Amino acid sequence: MEYGAHFIQSELIDFKFQNQPDVVIEGESTTSTYNALQKAIVKMPNGEIRSIKFSICVLAAGTSSEKIAKLAKIGTSSGILQIPLPIIQRNNYAYMFNSDDINASGLGTPCVVDLNGLYFRRDGLTGNYITGFSTSTDTKNGLSENNFETKVLPSLMQRMKMLKKPKVIDAWEYSYEYNVFDENGIIGPHAYYNNLYIASGFSGLGLQQSPAVGRAISELIIDAQFRTIDLSRLAFDRIIVDRPIFEHAFM
Repeated sequence: MEYGAHFIQSELIDFKFQNQPDVVIEGESTTSTYNALQKAIVKMPNGEIRSIKFSICVLAAGTSSEKIAKLAKIGTSSGILQIPLPIIQRNNYAYMFNSDDINASGLGTPCVVDLNGLYFRRDGLTGNYITGFSTSTDTKNGLSENNFETKVLPSLMQRMKMLKKPKVIDAWEYSYEYNVFDENGIIGPHAYYNNLYIASGFSGLGLQQSPAVGRAISELIIDAQFRTIDLSRLAFDRIIVDRPIFEHAFM
C-alpha cells in the first residue's frame, strides 16, 4: 500500500473465465479448449458483488488457498486441473508460562525445538516463556490447561531440566496453512493457467519466508524468471510428477 498498491477489503467468491481457442496446453487433450482466468468476483463488506479484471493473479491466501483454488477449478476438473492444491488448515496451541526454577533458561536462550516437536523460547524481558508443539495436536477436546499438563509439560520439564512445575499464564489457539504433500511452500506459476501464480503452503513458516517469496513472485511477474534464487524446485509441477521435497532434519 505504501508503494501504491490498491487494497480492497472483500471476499473472493468466484472466478470468471475467458475462452481462448488459440492457446494449447501441453499434456492436455487436443479437443479441450483452454479457459483462462479473467475476473475475480468479490463480495464487498456491504454485500455488493463486484468483479475485478486482472492480467495476473497471485494466490497467496494462506488457509483459504485450497478453497480459492477450487473456485478456479483446480482439483475439480479434468486433465491437469484434476490435481488439487494440497493445502489444508491445521490448528495448534501455544502456551505462555512463568517459572522461577533455578534451571530456567536465561535471557540468551534461543528458540529451542526438540526432536519430538516441542519448542520453547523466552518472551523478551518479562521472565515468561512460550511453548507448544511445532506439529499439529489433537484439537477435539478444545484448548485447556489439561492439554499442557498431559502433552507439553512432561517433555518441557525434561528438556529444560526444571525441578519446579511452571505456571501457565495464558494459552491460545492458532491456525496455519499446511502442505500435506511435502510440508514445503508452493511458489510459482500453475501448470495450467498461464496467469496464475501460487505462493502458499508454508506450513507455519510463511512469516519467516515471506520477504523471499514476495521477491521471487515479483521476479516471475516482471522478468518471467527467478533472478535472485532459482526456486523452480518448489513449483506446483513437483506435485504433478510426484517429486516431494522433505526436510528430514526439521520438525
